[in-house]
Amino acid sequence: MVKSMMTYLIEHIDVNIGFYKTMFSIGKVSMLQEKLHMLIQNHLSAYKSKDNKIGDMPFDYFMSYVSGAGIALLKHWVQDEKRIKKEDFIHHFYKIVTEGTIGIVKKSV
Repeated sequence: MVKSMMTYLIEHIDVNIGFYKTMFSIGKVSMLQEKLHMLIQNHLSAYKSKDNKIGDMPFDYFMSYVSGAGIALLKHWVQDEKRIKKEDFIHHFYKIVTEGTIGIVKKSV
């Protein structure tokens, strides 16, 4: 489910890349970033416990990291003049989400 949602989002961004370049280039926090945050939050809310945590972490802290990192990665891809193919980006983004940064680093050592 995560990969299909990610694929849908990235394909939509790819088709409308000019719009997203403009929206990400706005100096202040744009509505786009707020909407992406809400999309991620709505998806992850299904996994939080009754005491508003994921694992033992408060949900808002978890959301801050996940949405911040995800939006920053999307923004980088959109603004990159040497942008990698969307299929490669989806693969890398999914790998970061599922394996985590430490998991990827451990595999490269």
